[in-house]
Amino acid sequence: MAGIALTGLASGLDTDSMVTQLVAAESAGRAPIALQQTQAQKRVSVLQGIQTKLNTLQSANQALQSVVNWIPTQTATSSDSSVMTATRTGAAGAGSYTVNVLSLASSAQKSFDYTAPTSDSTMTFGSTSINISAGASIDDAVNAINQAGGSVVAVNAAGKLVVSSTTTGSASTFNYSGDSLSLSSQRDGKDATYNIDGGATQSSPTNQVTGGIPGVDLTLSKVGSTGLTVSTPGPDAASLTAKMKAFVDAYNDVVTTTRAAITEQPVKNATTTSDQQKGTLFGDSGLNTMLDQLRSSVGKQISGLTGGLSSMSDLGITTGAASGSATYSNDSVAGKLVFDSTKFQAALTANPQGVRELLGAKTGTAGFSQSFNTVLTPQTTSGMGIDDRITQQGVTITRLTKSLSDFDARIDAYQTTLRAQFAAMEAALESSKSMQASLTSQLASLSNSNS
Repeated sequence: MAGIALTGLASGLDTDSMVTQLVAAESAGRAPIALQQTQAQKRVSVLQGIQTKLNTLQSANQALQSVVNWIPTQTATSSDSSVMTATRTGAAGAGSYTVNVLSLASSAQKSFDYTAPTSDSTMTFGSTSINISAGASIDDAVNAINQAGGSVVAVNAAGKLVVSSTTTGSASTFNYSGDSLSLSSQRDGKDATYNIDGGATQSSPTNQVTGGIPGVDLTLSKVGSTGLTVSTPGPDAASLTAKMKAFVDAYNDVVTTTRAAITEQPVKNATTTSDQQKGTLFGDSGLNTMLDQLRSSVGKQISGLTGGLSSMSDLGITTGAASGSATYSNDSVAGKLVFDSTKFQAALTANPQGVRELLGAKTGTAGFSQSFNTVLTPQTTSGMGIDDRITQQGVTITRLTKSLSDFDARIDAYQTTLRAQFAAMEAALESSKSMQASLTSQLASLSNSNS
């Protein structure tokens, strides 16, 4: 600390070192306060992490009860996507179809021998007119046609000017004119042709077929035959399965994060900040109770349901078995969930309304989601549960921060006082020595004068 300089010249003592030692002894009480602050800050960090996981779990739980999950939908699946793919666009007749692709749509194409014009001229392809300068090469002609952005495109194919329609089908044929052009070959545009289940041949000007099967658009890729399956209208099984998995993952994240906090043991005689922060929530009764409540709620039988399903185990969600491989057993003992998606999809196929009722997505009926939410809500609501504990720790941190500030101010004042006291002592000793020297000198003078 800057201030009064202590030399110790008068006393012969290392007064600066003495002040340092006295201040250090007085400062010993600061460490316990700082430790409490460090541990409280760690508790806040861990509790905030658990709070985040709980909020994610609550969102995943609420997603299970959404009625949107039960809006009827269908899938349209091709057995050979290299021949054809399908996209459902509306309500379609459920069942199996055989789609026979007889030919693909193609564009009209004309190949020309090209002669550079001797003067500025014009070439016309359908409704597209292109101005060509005198002496323009075949590549110049290609660039001019493509830059026009009309109904045709062009390419230089081994010295031939090949012009193709930008559309497909029999209607894509185009007329042409131009003194630089001499037709060498041509190909008419063709419609795609196909039939459904061997029925009448149908055509389409493009390979994107609309109307062949009401409610399903087809994309034809090559000649061949493929099966098409249109599912019965019902809930989106893939989406519901994903939401069930998201719930299980979110639940397991809460368990993992919370158990890590309550099983981490404190480090005895910790000397580093990292070690001092360990085990701040070891064996925490509130968090243990929360995990017990969550686990009990997942395994609970939901009463009052009429759909034949009453627990999440009916939908493939369990805590597994406590025996088996090491990892599996540890997860089971910890209370982590296991999701059998095959069992869930089987239940969804066999009893969709029972699944809907159990998950809590049936209006007027409280299912699992509502029951589970009664456990979650006290933990996730502002001012309650985890949030209240974070607030309490925040108050503690504020109090400890003030205590440290007051402590430091007191130590600074104590050090200033010590330095002032030692400085006064040094000054008094110096003054005393000066007076003694003066008296000694005076006595010596009197003795000399009397002799």
